[in-house]
Amino acid sequence: MKELLLTKSNLRKSRGISIGISLLILFLSLLLSAALIIVFDFLPDVDKQRERLNAGDTTVLVTNNKIDLDEAYFRNTLKDDINDLSYTKGLGIQYEVKYGSGSVTPFVFIASYDRVKENKIGKTEIIDEDTSITSNYIYLAYQFYSGGGFKIGDDFTIKMPGKDYTYKVRGFVNNYNLGTYNNSLLIVLLDNQSLESLEGLYQDNKTISVDYILNEGVNAYKFTTRLTKEIYKTVRCQVLSTTSDNTASNRTFTSTIFIVSLFVTAAILAFVVILMISNVISNYIKQNMKNIGALKAMGYTSSTIKLALILQFGILTLVGALLGSGLVYLLMQLIATALVSQYGMPYSVSFSFPAFIICIVSVLVLIFLLVLLFTRKINKIEPIVALKDGVENHNFKRNVIPFSKSRFGLNVTLALKSLFNNIRQHITTFIVVFLLTFGGVIAFVMLENFGVNINLSMLTFETANGVVSCDKETKDELYQYLNSRDDVSSCKFLVSISVIDGNDVELTTYIIDDINKLNNKEVCYSGRLPIYDNEIAVSGKYAKEEGYSVGDSVVLCYGNKTYSYLITGFIQSTNNGGHESVIEVKAFNRICDTATFPGYYWFNTNNTQEVFNDIKAKFGDHITSTMDFDATVVGSLQVFKGIAWGMMFMVLGLTIGVIVLVLYLLMKTMIYEKRFDYGILKSLGYTSKDLMIQNALSFMPAIILGTILSLIVSSILANPYLTLIMSIFGIMKGTFTIPVLSIIIMGICQIAISFGIAYLLSGRIKKVEPYKLLIAE
Repeated sequence: MKELLLTKSNLRKSRGISIGISLLILFLSLLLSAALIIVFDFLPDVDKQRERLNAGDTTVLVTNNKIDLDEAYFRNTLKDDINDLSYTKGLGIQYEVKYGSGSVTPFVFIASYDRVKENKIGKTEIIDEDTSITSNYIYLAYQFYSGGGFKIGDDFTIKMPGKDYTYKVRGFVNNYNLGTYNNSLLIVLLDNQSLESLEGLYQDNKTISVDYILNEGVNAYKFTTRLTKEIYKTVRCQVLSTTSDNTASNRTFTSTIFIVSLFVTAAILAFVVILMISNVISNYIKQNMKNIGALKAMGYTSSTIKLALILQFGILTLVGALLGSGLVYLLMQLIATALVSQYGMPYSVSFSFPAFIICIVSVLVLIFLLVLLFTRKINKIEPIVALKDGVENHNFKRNVIPFSKSRFGLNVTLALKSLFNNIRQHITTFIVVFLLTFGGVIAFVMLENFGVNINLSMLTFETANGVVSCDKETKDELYQYLNSRDDVSSCKFLVSISVIDGNDVELTTYIIDDINKLNNKEVCYSGRLPIYDNEIAVSGKYAKEEGYSVGDSVVLCYGNKTYSYLITGFIQSTNNGGHESVIEVKAFNRICDTATFPGYYWFNTNNTQEVFNDIKAKFGDHITSTMDFDATVVGSLQVFKGIAWGMMFMVLGLTIGVIVLVLYLLMKTMIYEKRFDYGILKSLGYTSKDLMIQNALSFMPAIILGTILSLIVSSILANPYLTLIMSIFGIMKGTFTIPVLSIIIMGICQIAISFGIAYLLSGRIKKVEPYKLLIAE
């Protein structure tokens, strides 16, 4: 009972501080809950969708199949590893697809609903449709709705070699492995008549899709590479594939970034909470020394007083944590929209009991341990000593910056004296500002590299303005034509295909005719790019996983041929799971004759569409596809732009909110402690405005120093920090651009806003009246 009465008294006396602490814990719970909901509700939805759609362990697409491999072939090849499969015939084409405000370039598998509706493996379900559209229609993957900006009734264009075909969007479908452009594989469904018409015109684009369920213990990735080798032995064709594990990773790319960012921000905020609770409890003991002595003299034990404080902060924590865990579902509606844009499957936020319990319990345990730790001093307080601890006139503290020797103005001198006399509060302010500035710098770096000036040197293997492909009969003529144009430069043959290494690991290999024409030389971050016919550069992530170093040899297999290449350097990009390599044509010819390949040309120009129009007019049906690289970048990275802007606004909003709360808590305590000093100064003629300015200025050295040091340290650590996060996607050495001007402006604004907040919060000084203080004494 004593504990409850004391707790009630403490809460009544410190209403403002209690609200401030609760708000800090609310912010902490909000961020922690958001991260936990993604972990316990969003990520498990991936497995639920996989199971519900009975997604194949691996999906293989075979195009340009001259022998027309039938279902029996796929059942009998590696049959000891296969449990069951679904087999679907259709068409396949890789082309520039409109997506949002830009475009993407996936391989599009074209089938019909009648052909896929009976598939027991790799099911394709209709999510929404308009049955009044009865002909010349198409079903798009759901991602075109969630992130691509398409609606039912819109027109959608399929670009087949030499001609475009437009269909009315009848609805959207959900397919696990073939439903996201992040896999570079997408399924669309036409009406039967339209599909059969295209199949009659484009024999070379006939494609087979096979979804496999494998026997227990069979590695899907290695099965796919072995199957690809067997197919290449049988027929020359294009084989594309993805595993369900790879799909899960690609669909949750955005959520991984969100989780890391939220946990890091929550950790920073947790440290701020630790500092503030330490400061609040220390000030409570200091301000209530005589009261604690009196309570002990009346029979209260140290345990009772400490328990009252534990209950006090426990109540504040519970209120803040419950509010944060509830309000998070409003925030999650916004986060879910960004996640689903890349996720590409329907998802709605639901209450996550594990996230709720973990958040509440972890925050309560943290605060309980902190209060228990910081209240140990109460055990050492003796009643007699405490009751005598009210006189501070002769505390024998050193007079820092005496008025008689100060060269500063009176206001500045008083501000500096306040600074040194309240050094603990200002150390707390420095640490808080330092941590919050670090978060702000990281947010600006991400915005600069993903939202404003996109850092393509790390995100893609190569950059260009335009890409065009043609049949093999026309490729020499097209190459000569592109090189003859004055408005085209750096024209090169560049194609990517999948090869297998000696350990059955698949590598996406870029084959280029002349490595010197590569625009993105920065893609190689260690060693050098290959220039001789026995050399190759491999991705750093792949090399780390397989234990390769520069100077080692790696065996590549294509069809029935193998060759051991010398590794000259390491490359990096976020594509293909970080499993990539680059090689010159003359080197790749050791395992496959590229003369049989169609033409794939990348070039630079300021007139991309004009060049495309001229090429199509001159070569007609021989042109199989064109890609505006700039538009593709916009489409592919628009989700990341949204994330970058969202993270920046969240971090800046959180920074301002936390600074307000921290300064409020520190200011309230300091003004109370110095109320007699302010009363004396007012008696001497100082106005409230003078004292408010002095008070605000006393916080500025800590804020300015914390901001400047954090800007410097954060700029140095930004690349290592982001590299650590992005290494799971294939970035091994970050070269993120640091927006120096932007972060300097951010720092100046933060200092100015902090001063303004400190000045406004100093308004409590107006209530200090010398006469009332004398009467109170």
